[in-house]
Amino acid sequence: MDLHCVALGCVIALAACGGETVTGRAALHDCPDYTKPASCADAPSFAKTVQPILLRSCVPCHWNNPDPNAQWPLTDYGDVAAWNDLIKTSLLGCSQPPPGAPVTFTEADRATILNWTLCNHPP
Repeated sequence: MDLHCVALGCVIALAACGGETVTGRAALHDCPDYTKPASCADAPSFAKTVQPILLRSCVPCHWNNPDPNAQWPLTDYGDVAAWNDLIKTSLLGCSQPPPGAPVTFTEADRATILNWTLCNHPP
């Protein structure tokens, strides 16, 4: 299954809204369902919450990756916000971090980043 198929499935899944379960399944492994919050009033901020997760769990692989498709900055708010849709679909489909990655994150980290992306990525 190529990335377009995974992304299409996640885009369809994103039709769900506030408080509903959003389902995404990766081709390689089961992906837990995600329940979107009913309100974005307490959405995580990039600087205080999301950026530390990215720096710890994503930047090590994406910073100097020899694969040109994986070389994208994840340190600056503007760069990360520009990738919002891809980050959202990758996390909903559990294709990031990929199986066998040297660094990973918890389901709580995944939910935090998903909340941020689904709540219009506040700074």
